[in-house]
Amino acid sequence: MRPPLSNLGPMSEPWGRFITEQTLTNAEGIERLGGDATNDGRINNSTLDLMASQINELYQRQSAIVTSPDLQTPPFDNTGVTFSASVNIQLPRPTDAARTGWVALNCNPTVEPALFTAVFVTFSIDGRMFYRSSMGLPPSDSAPVGWNNASFSGATGFDASPSSGGVLGILLEAYGSPFGDPGLRTASLRNISATVAYRQRG
Repeated sequence: MRPPLSNLGPMSEPWGRFITEQTLTNAEGIERLGGDATNDGRINNSTLDLMASQINELYQRQSAIVTSPDLQTPPFDNTGVTFSASVNIQLPRPTDAARTGWVALNCNPTVEPALFTAVFVTFSIDGRMFYRSSMGLPPSDSAPVGWNNASFSGATGFDASPSSGGVLGILLEAYGSPFGDPGLRTASLRNISATVAYRQRG
């Protein structure tokens, strides 16, 4: 932007030239400031986008703990019939894209009253079994020491997306042997807890 030519008299011409130069200098400065502000805005937007991406990545990768009510069979005796109970638990899914996850599951089996019973547990993720084990409860004198504080635990990887995957299945089975203790008893899985986390994309 340039002002129109001056038509001032000879005595006013120096003043007019000074004012013109100052006006042009100020206009150039303002134009530079506008360019700097635009560049700063682009840099700030890029930085904010990166921070938002990093925050989302941290959110997606953070661990979550999922619990479930106790799983319990109906009362049964020692007639040699296996009784079962099961539950499916939907784990938190990633909200941004398909990811690979990891889940660790733990629970404690009990039999009440304390009549000797064979207890079996199976863990699956999206229909794929990843853990199966059994133990006799209450533990006998020859059972491993850890069985006195009995627990079942297993871990595996899995794939999930915002709309699919991450269904954790738990199956409890209990068998009252005809050669074991007589009387009604109930088998349960207590303190069911799953820790789930998703890995970084890429």
